[in-house]
Amino acid sequence: MSAQVHALPDAASGEFDAARVAAIREDIRAGRYQVNPERIADGLLDSVRDLLDSGKNA
Repeated sequence: MSAQVHALPDAASGEFDAARVAAIREDIRAGRYQVNPERIADGLLDSVRDLLDSGKNA
């Protein structure tokens, strides 16, 4: 079964799940981890939009 990362915890909250990290690491090592490039691209575009929008308000 492939590990799926749905959302990373908010950095400000300080949440960290060591067991989840270990499971993802094992899936990567075993070649079962799949990267979804479309989801990564969507996240990057959302970040850029947020940065551009925040710059308009400055």
